This record gives sequence, C-alpha cells and structure tokens, in this order.
Amino acid sequence: MILKMTKNVILINPPAPKEFGNLTRDGRCQSEESTWSVTFPASTLASIAGHIRQAGFKIKFVDCIGENISIHQLLLIVKKFKPDYAVINTATPSIESDLKVVRLIKDINSSTIIGVYGTMPSDLPNEIKKMEPLVDYCLRGDPETPALLMVQGKRPPLEVWVEKNLDNLATPAYDLMSAYFFPLTGERWVFLMDGKGCPYRCVYCVEPKISGRHARYKSAERIVEDIDFIVNKLNIHLFMFWDELFTLNKKRCLDICRLMIEKGLNKKCRWMATTRVDRVDEELLVLMKQAGCWMLAFGLESGDQNVLDIVKKDITLAQSRKTVKMAKRIGFKTLGHFIVGLPGSSPRSEAKSISFAKELDLDFVQFYTCTAFPGSELYEIAQKNKWLVVKDWGDIEQGNVNLTYPSFSAAEIHKWRRKAYTSFYFRPRFFYNFFRCLSLRALINIIPRGIKFTSWIIK
Repeated sequence: MILKMTKNVILINPPAPKEFGNLTRDGRCQSEESTWSVTFPASTLASIAGHIRQAGFKIKFVDCIGENISIHQLLLIVKKFKPDYAVINTATPSIESDLKVVRLIKDINSSTIIGVYGTMPSDLPNEIKKMEPLVDYCLRGDPETPALLMVQGKRPPLEVWVEKNLDNLATPAYDLMSAYFFPLTGERWVFLMDGKGCPYRCVYCVEPKISGRHARYKSAERIVEDIDFIVNKLNIHLFMFWDELFTLNKKRCLDICRLMIEKGLNKKCRWMATTRVDRVDEELLVLMKQAGCWMLAFGLESGDQNVLDIVKKDITLAQSRKTVKMAKRIGFKTLGHFIVGLPGSSPRSEAKSISFAKELDLDFVQFYTCTAFPGSELYEIAQKNKWLVVKDWGDIEQGNVNLTYPSFSAAEIHKWRRKAYTSFYFRPRFFYNFFRCLSLRALINIIPRGIKFTSWIIK
C-alpha cells in the first residue's frame, strides 16, 4: 500500500460569469474588464499560493481568467490533480458562479476541503454558508494564514484574521501567475503584494473590513527582495504596488527607493503606486522618480468639497491641486480616481468633478460608479436609507449603477458617468497625452481595447 504523504492543494480564480466577459477579483477591486479595459492579476491568490508552497505542499495554481480556462476545462484539471484542499477566490458580483465551482468540485471529490475568500466570505460568512452549505471554511480577513491553517488540517480562525507581520508571509508565487499585460505599453506586469489595511475612514471602502484599519507593510529590505525576484528571475520589468497607500510610511518608502537605486533596479524596471494627495511631499516624489516610478494614481473621488466631507475622504480640493501639480512638475504621469454618485452628490457636483479632472490636467481618469459593497459603511447606510437598487449580487459591481437617491436617480448617475468619460476622453488634450504614452506594440493592440472601452462608456 502506497501512502500519500504530500497533500495536493488547488488554488482557483474561477471563470467569470458570461455577462462580465472577464472580471477582476482582488480585494477592493471587483469589476468587469470594461471598467478598466484591462483585467488585473489575481495577486492575493498568488500570495496564498506562495505561503502554502513554502510550507511544503504540492500546489496547482489555476487562473481561469488569465488563461481563458472554461468551467469544463477547470473540472478536467481538478479530476487529474485530485486536490485534498481547494482555495477559491470570490468577488461580490460573481459570488453565485464562484460558489457553483464549490459544488462542482464536491461532485468530483466530496472529500476535498474547500475554503473561499474575498469580501463576502470575510464580511458575510453566514450568508455564504446559506448560499452554499458545501463550503467548508470562509477564510476571513487576510487569507494567507487562514488558508495555510486549513491545509495543515487545522481550523481557520472564525474571526477576521489580521496578519501582524507581513515579512512572515512567503513571497507570492509570481512565477506561477498567468501573464497579464499593461495596455499602454504591451509589457507584462504584475501587482506587487506590499501592504494590507488602511487607517482612513472613507465610507465606500471595503479594505478596513478585509484587512483592518491598522496599515501594515513588508519591510523595505523584504519588498526589494521581491522586486529583485520579479525583475531578475522572472524578467518582468513593470509592476504596480498593490496596496491602498504605498506612501503612508514615508521613511519606509524612502528606504525602498534608496535600496532600489543602490541595487541598480531603478535602471531595470518601471513601477506605479496608488496614494493619497495628503501623503506625499516633494522629497519623497523626487526619490520615487529616481527609483523608477513613472505613474501615480490618486484617489480624488470628487471635485465637490461637500461630497468629500460627507464620504469622510478627509482631503481638500486645495491639497489635490497642489499635489497633482507637484507630481506633474516632477515628471510623473498622473491617474485620478473619481466616483460618480457618492452620497451627497448631484448633477452640479458631478459637473464640478468633470471640470476638476480637466483643470488638474490628469493624464488618465477613472469614473467609477459609487458601489455599496458588503463590508463597507456605505452598504449599511444604503440599506438603512433604501438606496440600493439591485436584483442580485451580480448588480453590485464597480461599473454598474446600483444606488439611487431621492434627488439623484440611478438613471441620472448612469448618464453623468457616461458624460464624465466622454467629456474627459473625447478631447484633443487627452489624445495628445495618450499617444505620447504608447509604445508601437501597444498602439497595434490598443485599437480593439479602445473600441470596447468606448462601447462600454456610451452604453
């Protein structure tokens, strides 16, 4: 008799529901491909995979989105691999189809222990178990350690898990990830898992529910090791720091930049980061630019100060003006995130946001619709005030209008999101900035993406 000594663990990013095309499922980002005209890699799943692999388990990483794997093909992989454990990535808009994968795996092998993670398993575990009783565990909070405990035959914590020291986590399995490409240049890119948690109180954000309000980061030395790995071992020269606030700890950021310059990594890669307009200064931005950072994304949200105050953004329009101007002067490409239909908004405030985006001369913008995700304070507020206009979980998605107000209807919000995009992007100034960013390879591939994005904007 041959005993099976090593447990098999399959990690799955399921196929997207047909109505979404492709779908980003990763932390705060839960959106159909058209919202960005690109799908983001399943970075958290890779982090879980690396953590489990380091513990000695045999793993199978299956990214159905990145590899265009159908549900039928996925099940053939499951049959062949015969997993003892399965970890499944979920998102709110795709939760029903994600949980269908649980049932199908159990049909193949009822003994497979299955854990699911994501916003809903973290915030609404009882609802998940009600929707699909075959789920063995909801991996709540930061999922790496709960997933490892599960495959070790231990019970994951019932409460939301907050990883205290991120240096204790293994390097994500970047080597197993599918190839994703940055649409502006056509280069392969990855999202570097760098930090968790956010101390700010924006009502629309799910990050505090997933990872807590205490922001934690990998040390400068450790994250530079990860950068060295993806650049010199995997030959990937473009990445984005995948956390809420890369610049929250200024000293750590300065140390990262200095280490990258010292090791010559700044000459081998380019990178992007997301931050707030009140968490950077000139000293930091100058060194970030020297270290290879070329684009900064700012959460601006609205061009109306009253709306910013209502949603507890805790920034001012003056801060946004000053910081974006400084970033552009230093030489960064700038991306502004705006949200259409926030509480307190109106046609007048949306018009202000459009004007503000143009005034700042941002290179790129995103105008999301305000989405009340489970786990956010906004979800509770919207339920209480009967603002939600959704038929099922699939309607709760960043590109879909799912809120309505007595003085600002869902139909009007949809109209203003479309107006915001067309007003910003369909003008000569944008096209001038845009084509300056494109490589020849990207120019060839950008036309079909542009057509798809334009169709989504005006629908």
